Amino acid sequence: MNRFWDITILPLLTKIKAKHIVEIGSDKGRNTRDILKFCKKNNAKLTSIDPKPNFDVNKLKKQYGDSFEFYEDLSLNVLPLVDTADVILIDGDHNWYTVFNELKAIEKNYEKTNKYPLVLFHDVCWPYGRRDLYYNPETIPKEYLLPYEEKGIIPNQSELSPDKGINSTGLKNAVYEGGEHNGVLTAIEDYIKESKLDLMFYSIPAYYGLGILFLKNKKLKKIIRSVIDYRSIMEKLEKYYLTIIHSKLRGEINNLNKTIDETNLDLDKLTKEKSYLQDVNNKKEEEIKALLVENNFLEKTIDEKDNQLEILREEIKVMDSIIAEKERTIDNMEN
Repeated sequence: MNRFWDITILPLLTKIKAKHIVEIGSDKGRNTRDILKFCKKNNAKLTSIDPKPNFDVNKLKKQYGDSFEFYEDLSLNVLPLVDTADVILIDGDHNWYTVFNELKAIEKNYEKTNKYPLVLFHDVCWPYGRRDLYYNPETIPKEYLLPYEEKGIIPNQSELSPDKGINSTGLKNAVYEGGEHNGVLTAIEDYIKESKLDLMFYSIPAYYGLGILFLKNKKLKKIIRSVIDYRSIMEKLEKYYLTIIHSKLRGEINNLNKTIDETNLDLDKLTKEKSYLQDVNNKKEEEIKALLVENNFLEKTIDEKDNQLEILREEIKVMDSIIAEKERTIDNMEN
């Protein structure tokens, strides 16, 4: 929803002079911070609802004080307590049951206060306009819980993909697109058909899309139509996407260049190491050759020594024979 802030949401909040804004689904708090800046500038109040916020809520409370109220709970539990909103931004659990009953809760508040807020929706187009998403399936009654899997969504394809598409990690997507009680836009349409109120609905057809629901009012209708000039919005969205794509491509190019530089450094290091090892190998081969020569010399010397030893042994035998003969001669002379 944040990419619609500058081109649609902020102009609407400004023109209707919103004083109390309710945000359903804060996630990382990007939209929350933008709304709080608006509130600070325009003496307004923000009530945010999210069961699992991914940002430091207390830090923002400390920064914005009474301008910021936060409920860490499901929207269906909190909406009955919030009945003075000028604008409600719905970007929470993107499924038929939740969105339909959020709208029913808003209508019940209207019955008490006679004040129907301007309601803005994210995800009225692909991929969740006609397909449910469940952050926590346990919160959905079984009769409204469609079969789901953690697989990717591909444009113009009803079935999920096991290895392609978007939102495949950690998100529980309905296994098929379309049909009854399936998707955000379907919930809005079903609610409008069932409601006895004279409601009007506009949608901005874009990736994920933005929907605007309000009680029919000429002045409000004129304001909304002045803001959602489709030609202007589409041009701004195209520029927005081109900026993002350029930024991503630039980032990827920088990462690739960094990887190439790191690879070149590794290659230089490996080349030097290879050269060093080659030198070491050459030296070792020379040492081996010298050792082989020395070994051959030692083997030859050993053979020569063995021959000399054999000759000495023969000479010792001869000397032993002569000594024995001399001893016998001496014994004979003494006798």
